[in-house]
Amino acid sequence: MTPGFEVIVDGSSVGMTANDVGGKIVDLAPGKHRVAVRSPDGREGAFDIDILAGQTSDVSPSPLGLRRKLSTEGEPGSLHVVCVPEDCSIVFRDHDHMTNDDTLETVPAGRYPLTATRGAATLHTNVDVPSGTVITLEANFTTRTTRIVETHRRARHLTLAESNDALAGLNVPAFWKSAIRSSLPAGVTVYQAMAVEQNGIRATLHIPTPDVGYSFVEGLMESHSFSKIGASTPRREQIGWVIDVAYYFPPSR
Repeated sequence: MTPGFEVIVDGSSVGMTANDVGGKIVDLAPGKHRVAVRSPDGREGAFDIDILAGQTSDVSPSPLGLRRKLSTEGEPGSLHVVCVPEDCSIVFRDHDHMTNDDTLETVPAGRYPLTATRGAATLHTNVDVPSGTVITLEANFTTRTTRIVETHRRARHLTLAESNDALAGLNVPAFWKSAIRSSLPAGVTVYQAMAVEQNGIRATLHIPTPDVGYSFVEGLMESHSFSKIGASTPRREQIGWVIDVAYYFPPSR
């Protein structure tokens, strides 16, 4: 490629393309490798290559095929290390000490030095940790190489937000709220709610029409989610039609 493109092999940068060699020459161990090229403006393309012993492969990626790298700014990455053989020690970022099959979580995205040691043998490399990605690096003292053997997106821990209704602020068991919300048909919402004695919640519900209110209460009377139900007749207020419903739960729950 033309000068100025970064070449990344198995997750580690091997430098920039230059005029003097007409691109970039990289000495690699025989076998399969993952190669990526990155433009100065952040566009990136990747491909797999199978290197045979004693042979040189010429690859000419087109800059037109590079795509803008997806932004995951702010998401940390993770580093997992594997040693071959297993008895080795790792120093990452000059201060994190790891051993075989260790994982370092929440690593800020960036490029960091890594040193692997086994007896008198030492392997040095720089590791590119992308945002929001778990990378597995293999330090192989048999071939005296380091390489990224696996990358995948970090699992996101989702927090489900409670429904934005009058039940949300009540200090009652969560399953009470879930049972009430599950009982509501389409178009019926919780306008006001308060906890009452004897394991209950009294709620004012906004309903589309009185008929919907009567039908809703009739269905509640057959529900097994509540120990008892009390309901008023629908009435008209400024917000529209409403109905008061008292939900009670078994004391054992």
